Amino acid sequence: MNNEVPVKEVAAKMLAVCNSLGWKVDMPSDEFSHVYLKAQVEGFPSSYASLTYGRYPCEGRITVTANSNHDSAIYRYGEKHLSISVSASRPAEAILKEIQRRFVPTYLEIARKAEEIHHRHEEYSRKLESCMGDLKGEPLDEPERTNGKVRFHLDDIWGAVQYASDDQLAIDFHNVPAEKVGRILAILREKVGSLKEESLVSDSVRGNCHE
Repeated sequence: MNNEVPVKEVAAKMLAVCNSLGWKVDMPSDEFSHVYLKAQVEGFPSSYASLTYGRYPCEGRITVTANSNHDSAIYRYGEKHLSISVSASRPAEAILKEIQRRFVPTYLEIARKAEEIHHRHEEYSRKLESCMGDLKGEPLDEPERTNGKVRFHLDDIWGAVQYASDDQLAIDFHNVPAEKVGRILAILREKVGSLKEESLVSDSVRGNCHE
């Protein structure tokens, strides 16, 4: 089936609509019978809208779809991306109004969520690199940053430290002399003991309050 509107005409409508919306766009791909355009909204670098035309099953229609770098965290399992379609034969002004009404409000909510997730990931990565870099004594390499794990070789002792948060790390070391293990456990037991003491004090206070 031939497309109802020539692809060059559709590409021009897409550009006009995006310019009216204030979206930054790449030049559309309009080879053969298809058109594809990627548009970005200022202030939301983690998201973009894609506009396509001439693809099954939406021949003759412009499809606008929301995309982000964090879709797996935004959409529930099996949930489809925000997407609408508009007849490509309609004037650019009418297509603009449809996108403003049916797409933009929800798209901006999704884009804001994507930015929040992005900033959380950036903050997590910053803390990870600072914490683990201090332990390593030098900047982390790319695999260490990606995995949050630093491996250590201390003479015959070898193992790794895994980042969970600034407050909690996982350690896995081998061939540790028994005397050093005893010292490590003593440090860990200090924390456990202090927590038990706090619990006893708290229980005592609760008991007094109920007397």
